[in-house]
Amino acid sequence: MEFTRKNTVVQFYNSLPPWAKGVVVVGGLAMTYVIINGILKKVKADAELKNERNSVDVQQQELQNLIDAGQRPTFPQSQYYTWADEIQNQFDGCDTSTFSDGGIWFIFSNSGKTVKNIIENLEKDIDFLALQTAYDIRTYDQCGWWMGNVTGNLSKAINDELASAEISEINDILESKGITYKF
Repeated sequence: MEFTRKNTVVQFYNSLPPWAKGVVVVGGLAMTYVIINGILKKVKADAELKNERNSVDVQQQELQNLIDAGQRPTFPQSQYYTWADEIQNQFDGCDTSTFSDGGIWFIFSNSGKTVKNIIENLEKDIDFLALQTAYDIRTYDQCGWWMGNVTGNLSKAINDELASAEISEINDILESKGITYKF
């Protein structure tokens, strides 16, 4: 039976006009490319997610070390989860708004403004770590169904979602507060 099927497929292919044979070959190559490309993207995404998971694990350990050393976060843990939820909800979808800061116009998205407002509440390194660990690994819609989802830790989300000028401004705020961590 197996030999007959192969024979039938070969006979069918051989009976096609030359242009149809070309379509079959090109279509087969295109399908092979799509499949291999999908597998490679999945492998890369899995490796990136593993690195981000390791980063969150390190941050959780650093947070625990500070707590063990007697430091306490400024806010209850539920506040950090609330802020993490606000960031995720703001990052979900498209955002191209602007706002003014002190009379000087910055091109800041609402996402950037949300993160900036939250960062301005942080007072010390332990607060930054509490926010990072509350965010953990999350998924949000990048900007419509055709753009796909972003899965990762807070640093990946911020670097994916915000412009470099926004990140620089946020890092300046962290530095001005004596927080040693940056995005």
